[in-house]
Amino acid sequence: MIASQTREQRRERGVRTGWVFGLGLVPHVSFGVHWDKVKVIPGLRSVVMSRIPKGSWFVGLDERTAILGDGHRWRVFGLGGVMVRHEGGTEIHRAGATFETSDQGG
Repeated sequence: MIASQTREQRRERGVRTGWVFGLGLVPHVSFGVHWDKVKVIPGLRSVVMSRIPKGSWFVGLDERTAILGDGHRWRVFGLGGVMVRHEGGTEIHRAGATFETSDQGG
């Protein structure tokens, strides 16, 4: 989560997004950890998703799961999955899979 975009990079009116900001190491992505455990609290997923700044990516990582990448191309490792969401839709990736995020709108 610390790699997520900074408050200065994404500030929008009327969207409470303060909890998703990090050091800006990956400026166009917000990360969520323990994503498989979020479902045990009713409504929490929708609250989390409503706080993602427009035009940015969200990557939710399950427990015992990691990603390794360069900020745009990623590979999944571990026992769980990774949910990747952007304006174009949502995808789930498992160990060995690769995916891309882009700050160029998709």
